[in-house]
Amino acid sequence: MASSHQDSAHEQWSQRRRALRRRWLLIGALTFTAIAWGPRSIMVLVRGWCTSVQVLERQDEIVLRRERVEMLERQVRYARTDEGLDLEARRQFGAGPPGEIWVTIEAEEPRPQALPPRAIGERVSAWLSDTGARWVDDVRGVAAVLRYWVGIDQVSEPPPLDPDVSAAAAAEPEPEAEAEPAADDDTAQE
Repeated sequence: MASSHQDSAHEQWSQRRRALRRRWLLIGALTFTAIAWGPRSIMVLVRGWCTSVQVLERQDEIVLRRERVEMLERQVRYARTDEGLDLEARRQFGAGPPGEIWVTIEAEEPRPQALPPRAIGERVSAWLSDTGARWVDDVRGVAAVLRYWVGIDQVSEPPPLDPDVSAAAAAEPEPEAEAEPAADDDTAQE
């Protein structure tokens, strides 16, 4: 009876030892994998992250530029009206209809007043507000990139091409266009 108890204790001890050996082997394999392929995979992730950030920044720039173009188009449409032409003539030449009197008021800027001293609590509160706002903006930016990565938010349209690249692409002849005359020459020779 004592030997069966010793055998079961020895078997439990060897099972624990095997489990411990497997754990160390798994930890070693993961460590080797992280050391061998970690820098490469991190570089790929960093490149992807930076590219995603650039795509989102370009998309924001496109939206801002469209708004600017729309505003300029409205100004041009207004400038083409009679009222707009009159206003532009006044601006450029300083003249208006005969008999009009201009009054120009130039206001002096108020002198900057010294700010009253702030208490420590107010300064700490202001610092916490600024820090919290920056942190929230950073979290929103990370969330936007992650939504783009996952595919929740897609780019509405590709960014505009560089004019030099698009002009060069337009100047290159298409390979199909060159191949067709050669086929016509072959048929003419036969």
